Amino acid sequence: MSHADYLSAARRHVDQVLKNAGDQYRTPPTPLVADFINWETGRPPQMKPVYGDRMVVSSDLAHQQNLLRAMVLLSALTGDFTYRDRARAMYDYHFKNLVLPTGLLRWGGHRYIDLLTLEDNGEKNKVHELKNDFPYYDLMFDADAGAAEKFVKAFWNGHIYSWENFEMGRHSQENGKSLEDIWERPFREIEPFEPRIGLSFLNTGNDLMFSAINLYNHTGDEGALKWGAKLFDIYAMCRNPDTKLGVYQFSQAKKRMETDDFTITTSPYGDRAKRQLGPELGQHALEANVILEQQANSIYGLNPQVVAYYVQSGVKPAAHMLEVVGENLRAYAKYAYIPQTNKLRPMLADGQDLSGFVPKRPGYYGDGSRFVQFDANGRFLLAYVKTALLLGDQELWQTARQMAGGLGLGDIGAMDGSGAALNLSAACADGAAAMAMLALHEKLGGAYLALAQRIADNIIADYTKEGYFTHMPVAAGYRHRADGFPVDSQDPLIVLAVQAAVQGRMDLIPRAIY
Repeated sequence: MSHADYLSAARRHVDQVLKNAGDQYRTPPTPLVADFINWETGRPPQMKPVYGDRMVVSSDLAHQQNLLRAMVLLSALTGDFTYRDRARAMYDYHFKNLVLPTGLLRWGGHRYIDLLTLEDNGEKNKVHELKNDFPYYDLMFDADAGAAEKFVKAFWNGHIYSWENFEMGRHSQENGKSLEDIWERPFREIEPFEPRIGLSFLNTGNDLMFSAINLYNHTGDEGALKWGAKLFDIYAMCRNPDTKLGVYQFSQAKKRMETDDFTITTSPYGDRAKRQLGPELGQHALEANVILEQQANSIYGLNPQVVAYYVQSGVKPAAHMLEVVGENLRAYAKYAYIPQTNKLRPMLADGQDLSGFVPKRPGYYGDGSRFVQFDANGRFLLAYVKTALLLGDQELWQTARQMAGGLGLGDIGAMDGSGAALNLSAACADGAAAMAMLALHEKLGGAYLALAQRIADNIIADYTKEGYFTHMPVAAGYRHRADGFPVDSQDPLIVLAVQAAVQGRMDLIPRAIY
């Protein structure tokens, strides 16, 4: 079976992005890249920001991490290091010109650089926010190790409002505290779901844990490792004691204001699930316990991959973390997974099935929107495959086997690879599923690589247009919208990863969360 030319497809995408989304507004240009390209003009679209009347062109490096990884891998596979050098220059430019006094970068969910003026723009006071963005720390440390170390510490410093009672938020605060003794601050044990000003979303928690293990790997900082594992344990202690289902927050919003208007959904009015869903669903209706597709993605798709990174880093806390994740995934399969349809149920962490539930009042979870089941996509498959292989867990493997079948990939066989009957004509174009096949190939050999190639072929056939990869399977945290497509699809990185496996060089694949 002949396969697509993965190198050429990825290289064309990267070349076009650098040419058409690069800085066209000054001479010499900066190495920065715009976030979007407009189909009609072939150039970055200008947009009206949330605040202000002057049109801007957004460039948010936090939402270009897939592009950076693809550029570095493209250089490694081709020997053309201009891509790697350009990627490093993007970080270097930020560290030299766009770093805040705290050490944080001018990027994230509420802040970006306007390429027209090189000034930062955004909303919500341009607070720092990362939510499942997973920066490319290897490149960051390569560009400026000192600035990278300061960034990770500043990330924790800005998002942990109080270390003593571990009040955390997805929005940074300027607290004026030194970074010198950041890991030595006092901590008291906290109770699950204590009222807090900050919202302890796991999507930010995932990024904090990911930053901590990367700081440890690059500097040997034991304090970062300790707090990364501690944060994991704080989420874990909030799991439902009966079902063992994981949670999206370890706190609940502290009620500081009163209103009878359910359309007001900001957190000062208290826990948003309790307000909207509590009268019908009872005491477990807290934001922390609501597991819809977005929350499931963070808890059961991405967090297991972060923990796998701890395991692969060989650190002591990893064994405990992996056992907890295995328990989480077994519980999720028991309560949420429907093998017959390859769907996952929306639910509460106490096990209540919310399939078809319609909230009786408007609020944070929509106005009359029915809660629906959602696909067990390649990201969940990857989480189950990785965790099953690391634990040698037959129960998790069986779920992975069912999910692979549900995605049309055939039978991945027993955990030793025997009995596999893969569908090498599969129509699946899910990039995370390709990475699951690469994980199986790395461990077991066999035909899993051929199936990864088939998925990569489908990605190129289904999700490229005029040489660009345009598919964004998750919204990627863009708070602003523009008349164009984002340049940061993960698909070029995935097809290059498949190419690396074909060449027997999986060691070249940048560490990423899929």
